[in-house]
This record gives sequence, structure tokens and C-alpha cells, in this order.
Amino acid sequence: MQETIFQRIEEKLDHALRNDEKILKVLCDLGLFDPDESAQSAVLQICVKGENMGANLSVKLTDTPGVASLAEFSGLNGSGSQVQNVGPVSFKSDNPAVATVDPVTGQLAYVGGGVANISAVDSGNGLSDSAQLTVDSGTTGGGTAQSAVLTLTPGSGALPAVGTALSTAAAVDAAHAAAAKRALASR
Repeated sequence: MQETIFQRIEEKLDHALRNDEKILKVLCDLGLFDPDESAQSAVLQICVKGENMGANLSVKLTDTPGVASLAEFSGLNGSGSQVQNVGPVSFKSDNPAVATVDPVTGQLAYVGGGVANISAVDSGNGLSDSAQLTVDSGTTGGGTAQSAVLTLTPGSGALPAVGTALSTAAAVDAAHAAAAKRALASR
């Protein structure tokens, strides 16, 4: 019976584990890992609850924040083999009012609604990538009243005396509407 590649790998790894050999050396011997292979590209990934969500992620403000990481590859545009990062990776958010990121760990925190670009750079080789993070705050209309309607009911005492001119504003916020109602009621 012919030995399969999987059997060969299993035997080599089993031997390495029993004899305290380095796993990377075994992988190099099998041609599965090349320590001289250098990174040609990097891809920023965001993981949420252990699942890689890729880049350009949309989340809700109340969602569990993810963690950004920078994966480096031997080929262009994230192709080829994944290789070890050369130096420390640093992370940054271009809009901390929407999302912050720990510069060392990549841990994200969602702060408010909007869009933030999360970027990462490997200081050892300068490879970098960024991803767009959209945070939905869950509010509608921006959360601030833009207009209000004041209803004057006859007989409620809120109507001015006959002949008094009323001026109306096309758009008043909730605070102005309440003040106007009190002013009319005091007449």
C-alpha cells in the first residue's frame, strides 16, 4: 500500500512531538513552510466572537466589539501562503467618535454611529491595510427633534384673545414649542 502525504505528515509530526523536535522544522522538512518566504501583501481582518468577518464590516452600536488583526501573505493581494508578521503591528481608527481601536491588541470599541476606517501597519516591513467599519447607532432621525407641532384647542385657555396676532415658526424644536405653549397659555 502506497503511503499518502497525510500519513507522512502525521508520522513526522508524531515523531517530532515524541522527540521534542520543533514543529516548524518538521513543516520545513516536508516543504509545507518556508522560513525564507517573505511577505508581499497584508490583509486587515476583523474577528467578532471568534469568526473572521473580513473587512468592510457593518455592526450595531450594541454588538460585541471585534478584534482587528493583520495577516501577511507571500503573494500579492492576500494570495500565496500566510507568513509570520515581521515586526509589531499597530492599529489606528480615523474616526474615534465612531470606533476606537487599541493600538497594540487591535481590540475595537464601538462609540457612536457613523463610519470609521481601521488601519494596521507592520512596523518591520511597512505592509499595511485598512477596512471600513460602519456602526449603526440604532437611532432614527439623528436623535434630535427638527420640528414640532403645537396644537391649540378652543376652550383650553391656550388661545389668545380675539384680535391678537399669532406668529408661527415653520420649524421649532421641542424646547421652543414648550416655551411658546407656556407663553400663549399665560395670556
